[in-house]
Amino acid sequence: ELSYQASMYQSSYHDGRLDGEKTGMAAGMERGREAGRKEGRAEGREEGREEGKAEGREEGKAEGREEGKAEGREEGLKAKATEMAKVMKQAGEPVEKIAQYTRLTPEEIADL
Repeated sequence: ELSYQASMYQSSYHDGRLDGEKTGMAAGMERGREAGRKEGRAEGREEGREEGKAEGREEGKAEGREEGKAEGREEGLKAKATEMAKVMKQAGEPVEKIAQYTRLTPEEIADL
């Protein structure tokens, strides 16, 4: 009977140990998964920020180029109109006619 009790004790101990290992392993795995998710979210947010900044810089550059082109075209048209107004003024054309063709104001034409 003593041998039977020892066997039962050993069996209960062994079963309890296995249950404890399983429970501990499951809890550890869950903590590990949660830590991995948190780390992954943090890394993902950081990568997203960096990608967003890069996209923003590229969009800003593109907008700047377009604005620069538009300003350049505007300046070119203004210079051409000014040059044409000078020629027309030297030819004795009336200020009203020069303003109509060049879209310059009479004041701008007078300053030429």
